[in-house]
Formats: sequence, structure tokens, C-alpha cells
Amino acid sequence: MKLKRTLQLAVLFVTISLGSMAFGQTSDWKLIHSENGVNIFALESECSIKADWKPANYAFLKIENTTNSDKTLSYNFGLQYEEECSGCDGMYEWYFTLDVPANTTLEGDCTHEKGLTRIISNPNLPGGYTFESIKIANTEID
Repeated sequence: MKLKRTLQLAVLFVTISLGSMAFGQTSDWKLIHSENGVNIFALESECSIKADWKPANYAFLKIENTTNSDKTLSYNFGLQYEEECSGCDGMYEWYFTLDVPANTTLEGDCTHEKGLTRIISNPNLPGGYTFESIKIANTEID
């Protein structure tokens, strides 16, 4: 019986470890904006693109509605590079509107949810800008 329990725990540990590796995320979310009961957190992490490629670097958002009413959030999901800020200036390509139900959290991950995930850099392609930080701009909360 003790061996069976040990094997179950080992399988659970491997499953959790593989799940963490597949998504490459940690729990190091950083609060980058808070307004009207809505908190926006950011996380930088890696995701696998293809089996034979190096993982790419991504930006993820976690949006938390701490109120008892539904909210509609509109914002620019920007990436600040040393050379420029991509998506910070009202560009519609990076402008999103999301409905966030009361007392709910939406979270970006390697499944690439629109408005919650953006690629920062791909080490499999030459060149690129020097990444500095994740930015939120032009927020509107209704």
C-alpha cells in the first residue's frame, strides 16, 4: 500500500512538472494597473512554438475583477522596447475590449488568448528589438 501511494505521488509530481514546463509560466505576476476594482497583472515567460525550436518569450496579462458587478475593460496591450513602444500609442492592432464578469479573473497563457497574450521575442529568428517591459495604455473601464 505504501509503494502504491508513493507511485501515485510520483505520477502527480511528474504531471505537475510537465504541465509547468509545457506552459513555462511561474506565479511571479506583477501588478501594472489598478482602477475601479479591476487589477491588471503582467508576467513574462516562455512558450514552446515548435518541438525543434527554442521557446519564444511571451507577455501575459491577468485581469482580476474584484467587484460584484460585470466590467468591460478596453486597453492597449503594449510592449516597451529600447527602440520604441509597440502598441502603446492607440494602435488598433493591440487595442482590446474584454468583458470581465464580477469576481472573476482572466489569465493569459501559452494557449494565446486574444488580448491576454503577446509574443515579445523569438530566439529562432535573427535580429529584433531589446525588450524592457509590458505596458498597459488607454484603459477604459465601464
